[in-house]
Amino acid sequence: HSAKSNGKIKQYCSIHCLADDKRKSSVTDIKVVAVDTLKFIPVEEATYVVGSDIRGTMSGLSKYAFEGRMSARRFAKEHGGKIMSFKEAYEYALKDFR
Repeated sequence: HSAKSNGKIKQYCSIHCLADDKRKSSVTDIKVVAVDTLKFIPVEEATYVVGSDIRGTMSGLSKYAFEGRMSARRFAKEHGGKIMSFKEAYEYALKDFR
């Protein structure tokens, strides 16, 4: 992920680390690298698969972003997990801090 945090562009290794920063500071213009295209896209355009059998980054619960909804569906069919929006995946990331 990448975002503007307090006016500066920052990159994050995971949605977990983005959520941690977003809890503490002003974060805008959030983007993610889609695993199916390896392009940065706005998180509002991404389809996430949460809870697959592929290991997560910085969290026990994986959260992978896809540009194409069909790519996300194929991934979930092969590896499990639930298809959701960024907002929903972000709520799961926040649970790490409760």
